[in-house]
Amino acid sequence: MTLDQLTALFGWMSLINLVFFIFVSLFVMFGKGWVTRVQMRFTGLDEAACMRMDLEFLSRYKLFFFMFNLAPYLALRLVG
Repeated sequence: MTLDQLTALFGWMSLINLVFFIFVSLFVMFGKGWVTRVQMRFTGLDEAACMRMDLEFLSRYKLFFFMFNLAPYLALRLVG
């Protein structure tokens, strides 16, 4: 795999993960009541715990997105 192909791969991975992150963030923000009810039904947790679980998921996803998608893409862009 060449450097250009690897850069393109990480670029597309970053774009797809960014779109997914934005979609889930908007879904959690605007569909908060429905999302919380579904999670409460599946997990048996209270509303505060479900909201905390959503925020923890989003913060971890953002961290992993930066570490494993965006940072390698930017490093490959700088090298290439």
